[in-house]
Amino acid sequence: MAPTTATGVGVRCPPLEDPVLRALHASLSSSPAAALPALLRPHYPAGAPDAAAAAPPRWRFREAPDLYQWIDALDACDACVGGLLAQHPELLLIPREEGGRCFDGAATPCVAAEQEVAVVLRFWTALLEGAANKFVFNSIDHLLHLLASRSPLLASLSLQALASFARPTSLVRLQGPELQPSVPLFTSAPPGTVERILQLARGWGSKGGGLGLLTCVHADEFEQRTLPPGAGEVRYEYLPPRDPLHRGPRPAAVRVHLPAATVASRTVPELLAQAAGACTAQHPGWPRERAFALLCRIRLAHAFHARARREGAAA
Repeated sequence: MAPTTATGVGVRCPPLEDPVLRALHASLSSSPAAALPALLRPHYPAGAPDAAAAAPPRWRFREAPDLYQWIDALDACDACVGGLLAQHPELLLIPREEGGRCFDGAATPCVAAEQEVAVVLRFWTALLEGAANKFVFNSIDHLLHLLASRSPLLASLSLQALASFARPTSLVRLQGPELQPSVPLFTSAPPGTVERILQLARGWGSKGGGLGLLTCVHADEFEQRTLPPGAGEVRYEYLPPRDPLHRGPRPAAVRVHLPAATVASRTVPELLAQAAGACTAQHPGWPRERAFALLCRIRLAHAFHARARREGAAA
């Protein structure tokens, strides 16, 4: 995407006071995109990506950042994530471009690439938390694509970064006027953002149906047998649009049902490949943008079969 430059917006920002921020800002702004994960990794917990999923970073911003000061670093981070996703398309279950390889349940993701993307996502989350002039941030499309990541960690970190971007600027920063008022995420983000976030805001059922959030999260393996089993299966329906000229009969609805036993015995990528194949077989014109809703249903049903996965899905 086209970079944003400080000279282009004509803004002169005050110097950074914190020496840690000055050193990090200088290194990120002057280093190639491929070197960014190595520069950011010392500020975050070491270890495998899954082990550090819920661990907070060791370093946080000591002063509320103004994103105009971080334009060069943000452009480098955007190029870094974009390059990693282009080199390792197996990181995503739903490809970015039309015609890309989709729904491959057997692909093995590159662990090193996952770690590098996770480091940049944690940096974005820390930077956007309480920042001013958030409209400068121009990598929302990467975050939306990573919501459909093969790695649950990358999907979770992407959602955290979106939450930091959508959170209003802190009251301390509002003591001085921003160059442009904060714009809500839903009005400034690319098309499809609202639909994806609403698909994530789903549960296993209602409290009246015995599937309240607290009940599902705290139920152990023995208590799970008393929960309604329908939450652990996938039921998906899609009604294809009718021909605008009303020629011929209305297309039949696309219906996919994955029993609970199948969902519990397979991985999420395998289930998505099976369900997407069934949708395409019933309706060859099944739109790819509907795949994210199908993925969310599969993830939710798959998490229902183990308490640890239910806790992760609720978090």
